[in-house]
Amino acid sequence: MMELKLMPSTTNISAAIHHDRFAAIKYQTRKGKKSAAIGLQLGPHFVFKWLVQESWNHFAASIPTASTCKFYSAENLFNDAERWDALEKPFHIAIGRCLAYFVDKKMLPLSCGNPYASNKLYLVTSTNHQLTTTEKT
Repeated sequence: MMELKLMPSTTNISAAIHHDRFAAIKYQTRKGKKSAAIGLQLGPHFVFKWLVQESWNHFAASIPTASTCKFYSAENLFNDAERWDALEKPFHIAIGRCLAYFVDKKMLPLSCGNPYASNKLYLVTSTNHQLTTTEKT
């Protein structure tokens, strides 16, 4: 059985947002019938560079104001309801994939609370506590 524990941390939340890692992303070019597209291949899905960058800007801006005691969806962390509503469902899914990528590559101080669910929830882990799991026997 797995047990979750909150471990003390002295990390400043803003310092835990790794803009340098985001800047180091190597985008791919995908050729199309009319023109080439630049983006990021996330598993079998291609996400356009402009959407990766917009997602990063929204997520990086919202993390410092997020509570450490609450789970957030990609929509919550995107933190711009008007812009979110203007985007169609496939873009919402792509934004969620971007967030999962940022967390997996440790660019943002978040932990995924339900990594196998389609609608993932994230917890800020770097201000006062860090989420860890331990095996309980």
